[in-house]
Order: sequence, then C-alpha cells, then structure tokens
Amino acid sequence: MTNKSTETTKKFRSLRKKLVIKLGITYLLALLFVFVLIIVKNTLDFNATIAESKIRLQSSLTNKGMLLVENNSNALVGLVEDNAFSAVEAIVTKTVQSSQDIVYGIFTDLDKNNWVYAFKNEQLKQFKGLVDANAVWALAQTQAISKDISVDQLQVIEFAAPVLVDGEQLGVIRYGLSTTELTETIAVANKKARQSLWQTLFALIIVGMVTLILVFLRTDKVAKQITIPLNQLTDVANIVASGQYDQTINIQTNDEIGILASNFNLMTNTINRTIADLAKINQVGNDLAKTRNEGRAFQWVLEALLTQLQFQLGLFFCSTDNSALTLRASYPENNLKLNDIETFITNHQKVNCFIHDNLDDDAILTLNITEFTHNGAFKSLVLMPFGCQNNTQIFIALLSDQAEKKVASSELAFCLSIRHLLITSLQNISMNELLAEQNKNLEKTVNQRTDELRVQNEALSNTLAELEQAQNQLVEAEKMASLGSLVAGISHEVNTPLGISVTAASHLNKVTKQFELKFSRGDLTKSGFISYMKTADETTDIILVNLERAATLIQSFKQIAVDQSSDTKTKFDLKQHLEMLICSLRPTYKILPININICGDSVEVNSYPGLLNQIVTNLVMNSIKHGLNECQQGEINIIIKQQDTVVILLIEDDGIGIPDEIKNKVFDPFFTTKRGSGGTGLGLNIVYNLVTQKLAGDIIVEDNQPKGTRFIVSFPVDK
Repeated sequence: MTNKSTETTKKFRSLRKKLVIKLGITYLLALLFVFVLIIVKNTLDFNATIAESKIRLQSSLTNKGMLLVENNSNALVGLVEDNAFSAVEAIVTKTVQSSQDIVYGIFTDLDKNNWVYAFKNEQLKQFKGLVDANAVWALAQTQAISKDISVDQLQVIEFAAPVLVDGEQLGVIRYGLSTTELTETIAVANKKARQSLWQTLFALIIVGMVTLILVFLRTDKVAKQITIPLNQLTDVANIVASGQYDQTINIQTNDEIGILASNFNLMTNTINRTIADLAKINQVGNDLAKTRNEGRAFQWVLEALLTQLQFQLGLFFCSTDNSALTLRASYPENNLKLNDIETFITNHQKVNCFIHDNLDDDAILTLNITEFTHNGAFKSLVLMPFGCQNNTQIFIALLSDQAEKKVASSELAFCLSIRHLLITSLQNISMNELLAEQNKNLEKTVNQRTDELRVQNEALSNTLAELEQAQNQLVEAEKMASLGSLVAGISHEVNTPLGISVTAASHLNKVTKQFELKFSRGDLTKSGFISYMKTADETTDIILVNLERAATLIQSFKQIAVDQSSDTKTKFDLKQHLEMLICSLRPTYKILPININICGDSVEVNSYPGLLNQIVTNLVMNSIKHGLNECQQGEINIIIKQQDTVVILLIEDDGIGIPDEIKNKVFDPFFTTKRGSGGTGLGLNIVYNLVTQKLAGDIIVEDNQPKGTRFIVSFPVDK
C-alpha cells in the first residue's frame, strides 16, 4: 500500500525531456572538458614561448654587453697608457650615446678615480651612488663579467672588463645596459599570445554552441523516435490496466521497441486467453461441484475442452493396471462413427504403447490418423493422461478435422486445471456415495446407540437417585452419630451434678430425721439447732448449684440437639452458638490435654445452625482424633471473621499436620488414614458437600504455622 501511494505521488517527467537534458548536459561537460584542455595546452605553450624568448633576448643582450666591454677594453689600452683622458672620455661618451640600450659608461683607474662618468641622461645620475658602490666589485674582476642591478623600476645589467697592459691592470671599463627593450619585447609577445588565446576560445565557443544546437536537434529527433512509440505503449497499457484486455498496438520497428510492442500484444492475447480459460474453468468447476453423476461430469469436461482447444470430438477412456482402454464417455454423443472410432483408438499400436509405458502426467501423444481412411472427417488425434481414480488411469482422446492438430503449451495449463477439477469432482462423487451409504449405516447405528443410551440413562438416573438417597442417609447417619456421641457425653456430664445433688439430698434427709427425732423428744438444744440450720443451708446450696449446672447442660444439649436435627434456616449469633456447641462437646475431650478457644467477631448470620454444628463438630473431632491424638498438650483455635457479606471461619490446631502428598485428597470420599481404627473416610467429604452445596461457600485446607493444620470455611452472612 505504501509503495502504491509513493508511486502515485511522484511527479511525471517526460522521457524525451530527460533524454534531451541528459545528452545535452553530457555534451556540454565534454565540451567544457575540451575547452579546459585547449586552454591548459595554449597556456603551457604560451609560457614556454615566453620563457624561450626571454632566454634568447637575455642571451643576446649579454653577448652584446660582453662584446662591447671587451672591445672597449682593448681599444682603451693605448689611450690609458698615454694618459689620453679626453680621448677615453670621447670614446666612452660616444659609445653610450650611440646605443639605445646603453644607460651609462664609466672608466675607473686602480685608485678608484673615475676618468669618464657618462650617463644617457641627467635623470639617471640620481642613481650614481648605487653605480659607484659597484666599483669595488668591478675592480676585483680579472676578466669580462656581468651583474644585474635594480635601479628603482629600471633593470640594468652592468658589464665590466679590466684594461690590461702587458698583463698589468690599469683600470676597469663598465657599461650599464638596460633590459627595457627586453621587457617590452616580452610584454608585446604576451599581449599577442593572449589575443591569440582569446580568439581561439571565442572560436571554440562559437563552434561549441553550434554543435550543441545541432546535438540538441538530433537528440530531440532521436528522443521523438523513442518516446512516441513508448507513449503509444503507455496509453494502451493504461487502457489494459483499467480492465480492457482486448487492446493491441501497431508498432512495426526492427528495434527493442518493436520487440516490446510485439511482446505486449502477445501478453494481451495471453491475458485474454487466460481470462477466457479462467471463466471456463470457473464455470466447469461450478458445474462439477453441483453434479453427483460421473457421466455428466465427463460430459461437461469434454464440452469445455472441445470449446477452448477447438477440437471436434472428445472421448474419455479408462485403463486399470495398464490394461486395454475402456470407453467411459464421449462428446458429442450423437457421432455416427463412434463405435468405429473407439475400435480404432483402442487397437492402435502407438496408443497401446503409450498406455503401457511409464509416462508422467504431462505426456501427450499426437497422431496423424491418415490411415483412418474410412472416416475422413478426422485427421489428427491427441491422447493424454487425465489423472487417476481408485487405481484406474483416465485418458482423454481429442480428435480434429485438421491435420497435425496439437495442444499448445499455453493450452496445456488449461487442460491441467480442468484435469484437477475433474479428479476432485470424481473424488467428491465417490465420497458422496460413500457418505450416503455411511449415513444410512450411521442412522441405524445412531438409532441403536440411542436406544442403548436411553437404557443406560435410565439406569444412571436410578443409580444417581440411589446415590443421593445414600448420601442423605450418610449425612443423617453422621448427624445421628454426632448426636449420639453428644448424648453420651451429656449423660455422663449431667450424672455428676445429679449424683452430688442426690447425695446432698440424702444427707439432708438423714440430718432432718435426726433433728425431727430430737425435737419430738425435747432433746433439741440451741447448738444442735444452729448446727442443723448450718448443715441444711450448706446442703441446699450444694443441691442448688449442681441442679443449676445440670439444667444448663440440659438446656445447651436441648438447643444443640434441636439445631443439629433440624435444617431450618434462622438468624443467630455465630460466636455464641459456637460457644454452646463447644460446651456440649466438652465431655468428649475433657480428659484430654486439649484446650479449645473461640475468638473473633460477634457475627449475626442468617443460615443453618444445624449444618454449622455438624461442620464444626466434624472439623474439631477430626483435629482431636488425627492431629492431637499423640500430643501431650494441644490447642484448637476457632477464629471468626467477617469480610463484607462473607463470614470466614478458621479452625486451626497445633498438631502433627497433614502430609503434602495427601493434602489434596482429604475431601475425597472414603479416603482415611484410620481405616483399621474404624475410620470411614466420609467425615470431611460430608463437610465439603455441606459447605459448598448447602451453605454456598468454600472450604480449603492449609498448613498452620509453625505447625498443625488450618481449615478455612467461608460462606455468605445471609444464605
């Protein structure tokens, strides 16, 4: 999606414009490169010429100066020897004035006296000091020599030569030659060279512009020859992209564009053929999906193949284990020579060889059936494998009235698709027949199984009812057992205060008879009366206390017995009720070193007190029998908590605890560790069922820290 949106946002740029611009830029860069090469070459040549001219002129000036001082040195020998100063001055002055290059001429003797001091003009005499400073250098020379002197902006080459008489130096003659002519000559040469360079550049620019225009025109023409066909291809491609695949383009060129146009036309033809093939494949696929008849499936496939491949007759043959061909279907069916054609094909030697050879699914046999002269309507035969069904090889034979009629490679894909549809359809038909048969058998089996399940369900219902009845009986039995244990404990507990009361009453009766006898005989004394009253008072107190204790026990037993034997829902104080329950249970554990404590909140609940009695009784007795039976001193804590609308009851002991490997089994029915000691394994299971089913609560067991077991019972405040 991102690539598509990116492509649509790209700005269109003409290929023709791109070609012209890119080729123009390429030529312009090449032209600039040539210009640079020419400029560099001309500059190097110019610099070499100037350097050569300068060297040549300097050499000429040097030769001229050296020759001048050498000649004057020889000419002045006799004059200097004769002290002809005026003649020396005349020669030097004439020499200076005779040449434009000579700036000054000086003759100096060994005492550094200047005999002749001639300058070209008066302006140059201001440099006399600089020239005089060079006299020492000149007198030190033994032969003709030159030296460069810079006089302000004037460049002068001074030439000096000693004047010798018989090897003895009498003085030195010096001439200063100006390099102005040399500099001017070089400047003129530079100017001419620059003019020549600019003329060359101007000519190159003119030629380059003309060439660039010609290249642009030629490039534009070539670009038109490329882009016009490409634009045509683009227009047609856009039409094809919109879904109109019947487009062709007429470009007759022998280049890549012509090949592209030809391939484009081939592509559109292939697309059209593919679309037609797909439409036909879909039609055949829909027809085959609906049919449940093999013969009709073969007919539809033959009709589609003859229509698309342009054959006149089609036949389906079957061969099992490479046996002879057997005709399965033909289209059209009203061919008068069908029997003769079938006989001809099944008996043909090449056909039989083709069938018996191990050929792959894409193998095709093509025959010219000119020998089939008695039916000249058909001239070519195409035979190809068409899949396999239930170990039966299927072949299709196509006949045409055209000689050497073949199945093209582009048509083979259509045949393979149709073949796949046919095989799938035949498999579906076979599977449908098998499913129909299996449905019949399944219906019988279902009816049979339904009857069996009905009988089993009735048996299970009866069993479930019996189990529920047994469970209720077990619960009632557990209730009665608890109640019986409670009765036994209460009876033993009540006997003690009653026995004390009977003994006290008997003693009081005996004392009273003795008191009555003394009173009737008149032997009653004051001390005896006081003793009797004291004994009577103590005895009645003993009788009253023990009878009140017995009454309390009987009242608690009565309340607990009524609650435990009743499933009536009522409101009661949970803590007070549990205290009464523990009081009634005290006879069962009072001889044991066990303390039972009740602590927590006073919570008023609307629930079933009898069920709670049975739950707490079972949990407490379970702790006494299993957790604290081996302890010298034990403790059971019953903690009451309320969280919102839920009551949490914790019954915990500090006994031996429950091993981890059996902790998840304690609520299972008939699971007990006291099997040999009278345990049934139903106590905690009944507790679990009462909590979860009757009280709509939950019960879990966990370790008590640091030792022992904790049962956590939670149930709604208002059930």
